[in-house]
Amino acid sequence: MLKRLNLSKLALACSIVLLTGCGGGSSDNSSTNTPDTSGGVDNSAGVDDSTDVDDSTDVDDSTDVDDSTDVDDSTDVDDDAGAETPPPTDFTVNYEQGTLTIPDNSSKDVFITFDGAVGNVSLSTLTSWTNSDSFDYTFENLTSEGVTISMVVGNEDNPKSGSIDLSYIDGDNREVFVSIEYNIENTSGVSILANYNTAIQSITEFLDLTPERELYKRVRQVALMMGADVSLEDDEINSVISNDVISNLETIKLYSFDNVSAYSVGIMSESKLKEETDALLTQLSNYAAPINNIITSVISLTGGAVPSVELGTVYIDAQSNTVSQLVGNESLGSYDSGTWAFSNTYQFLSVVANPELETCSAE
Repeated sequence: MLKRLNLSKLALACSIVLLTGCGGGSSDNSSTNTPDTSGGVDNSAGVDDSTDVDDSTDVDDSTDVDDSTDVDDSTDVDDDAGAETPPPTDFTVNYEQGTLTIPDNSSKDVFITFDGAVGNVSLSTLTSWTNSDSFDYTFENLTSEGVTISMVVGNEDNPKSGSIDLSYIDGDNREVFVSIEYNIENTSGVSILANYNTAIQSITEFLDLTPERELYKRVRQVALMMGADVSLEDDEINSVISNDVISNLETIKLYSFDNVSAYSVGIMSESKLKEETDALLTQLSNYAAPINNIITSVISLTGGAVPSVELGTVYIDAQSNTVSQLVGNESLGSYDSGTWAFSNTYQFLSVVANPELETCSAE
């Protein structure tokens, strides 16, 4: 562009030189001599020599404006705009949401990741609460991308819980708060709690003594066939039931929620809960004791036609979630892969314990 401008100016200079060389004297004389005919024509170069106006090379040769490469090539301005620093991203902390469950005698790693962190991230514990004496935690592999919280729990005798409140600060001094809550599961107490609940929920059904009444009915029929004198009729069995025991069992059931709550919040130990379960089963056994004595007495009148049936202990059947003096009584049968089966000698008890299995009515 500069070269082209120089050439234009050179051409203009040459034109001026040529014009000046032809009529230079006439030009000077035009302002001081009287005009003459020939000089007037020749001196018209002063008028014709309007190259400054007509030969408006500076105006026409507007390459400086048209060839506005410097203006159009505004990459410097655009590049500056494009290179502006974007706004910073938010600093966020990502982790497993909800309350964590940690079995006792185990460990659990909680993986926490950072997004948008600038520089190094510092970590501090604001508060840490738990009612467990065996719980502990450590921070491992803290980087600008995340951290691992390793939790360890020892043996517990009831469920526990706790929480950890943490603060994370990145290099821009941006702070994020995180609260991690956890429950510690007492694995050895799971079955104890389940047994207690089963016993409580089975009280009403057990008070009917349906299997015991059915067993007495069948044994009495055999005894009568053997010529025995059995004076107690089927419908008279209620006369031996203790109303006092029923009242005690109803009270136990009424306040059972307190025991479950006390265990669940870590106030009652699993051993204490087991004691409560055993005490409840003993109450059920006491309730059934009078009819057990009658059944045992009538069996003795069958002359061995009916084998002796050991009664007096109430068992919890985890499969059916019920309690029974028959199912679970290892003198009468056994569990096979979690399913109870009476031995050959006591197969007749299958329909006694499970009336729905009977295909015909007993006469």
